[in-house]
Amino acid sequence: MSFNAKDMTQGGQIANMRFRMFGQIANIIFYVLFILFWVLCGLMLMYRLSWQTFVNGCVYWWCTTLGPMRDIIRSQPVYTIQYYGQSLEYTSEQILADKYTIWCGEQLWTSFVFAAVVSLVICIVTFFIASWVLGRQGKQQSEDENTGGRQLSDKPKEVARQMKRDGMASDIKIGDLPILKNSEIQNFCLHGTVGSGKSEVIRRLLNYVRARGDMAIIYDRSCEFVKSYYDPSLDKILNPLDSRCAAWDLWKECLTLPDFDKGSSQNSENKAR
Repeated sequence: MSFNAKDMTQGGQIANMRFRMFGQIANIIFYVLFILFWVLCGLMLMYRLSWQTFVNGCVYWWCTTLGPMRDIIRSQPVYTIQYYGQSLEYTSEQILADKYTIWCGEQLWTSFVFAAVVSLVICIVTFFIASWVLGRQGKQQSEDENTGGRQLSDKPKEVARQMKRDGMASDIKIGDLPILKNSEIQNFCLHGTVGSGKSEVIRRLLNYVRARGDMAIIYDRSCEFVKSYYDPSLDKILNPLDSRCAAWDLWKECLTLPDFDKGSSQNSENKAR
């Protein structure tokens, strides 16, 4: 809280500007809704009433409004009432007493009330929809926009939704976040201290490998994955110290003389190092 005159002046100017801007938008919205209300009322009256009933009803309510001033008027006006192709000349007293004109007035009033209620409901719904759309656009304009480069996010579900929208999401997921499509054949670096979950991530990837029936080569130094995933009917173990090791002959790796030459040269280089 600040009682500094400068801060109060700046705060008052900002508040005044916001009120004026809100008033401008509110005036436009209510002006459009006002016109929409009467347009909807007119359309519903046209749909529910014939032109003859509408005109005769208007004449009836006009005479009802001028009824208290009837004694003041010297010459009583005469109104033309249309009755199915016939033109009838009625005074205001006759209009207020005639059953047909009374029926036209009741029909006009009932239809107007119905049209006003329906139009009001539509305008209220339109007001909330317009407020939501304008508020959403304003929120988007006030948010930071990433025009290029990478952006760090701590919301994996939003990242997953964006990847699916762009067609970049794979069916392999680590938690709630899918990996890039076709990136399982590339390299992954899992960096973390003991107990941070590196082995758990590998287990999840192996679950997808097993479910999809893909081929994989696993270097299991501690033999922890062999205990969980080894299937004698599908998997092969290459470990001379394991009785389950596949029958493998080193000499069958060299079938031609260049193969022996290549193998010997590599072993010589490793020994020299």
